[in-house]
Amino acid sequence: MSAIGALYDAVLALGTNSVDITVQDASGPVAGATVVAVPAAGAPVQAVGPHGGKVAYTLTALAPGAWNVHVSAPGYAATSIALTVPATQPPPPVTLTRTTVAMPDLLGMAVSVALGLLATGNIQLDQILDVTGEALSKTALPADKADAKVLFQFPLPGAQVTAASAKTRLVVSAESEATTTVVPSLVGMNYTQLVKALNTAGLKLGTVKYLSK
Repeated sequence: MSAIGALYDAVLALGTNSVDITVQDASGPVAGATVVAVPAAGAPVQAVGPHGGKVAYTLTALAPGAWNVHVSAPGYAATSIALTVPATQPPPPVTLTRTTVAMPDLLGMAVSVALGLLATGNIQLDQILDVTGEALSKTALPADKADAKVLFQFPLPGAQVTAASAKTRLVVSAESEATTTVVPSLVGMNYTQLVKALNTAGLKLGTVKYLSK
């Protein structure tokens, strides 16, 4: 048994009032929360964290009367609930709302796609640089840079950030990746046919050299 668990069991043995507070978010239990009960008069009581397979935070040594339970956790908005001791039934779970979002993994994406993901998450973009150090416009990305790949991002993928003040910075490749086109067979064509075939393939005719037999 852990030291915290032993202390908790010792307090319960004294016969004082105890209340379990479950703290959760939209995806399940929240670890690392701080739960403090404040009475109308007297000293506050901090809950013992989850232990021994429990997911709830346990408030012990609560005197009868009205309490305000304040719940906070990193990355979440703090909240509070009213609690009457002794409780006639277990209090409902306390649901916290995130104030941060997970930074998406943008590495290897075309910068135009990466900017779309940031906009969807309302994550602030601070700066875009290419590998040569040239700063790119955040609001009007040059057409020749739209497919440039994201080589580095800060904050790193998965980091919890406050969307409105994330200060996201991207480093992208200097040029968009070149596209390739299959050159059509030009054997046996005259000049007019050759030019037409190249234009249809999106190609332009360069220098023409005539070889004498």
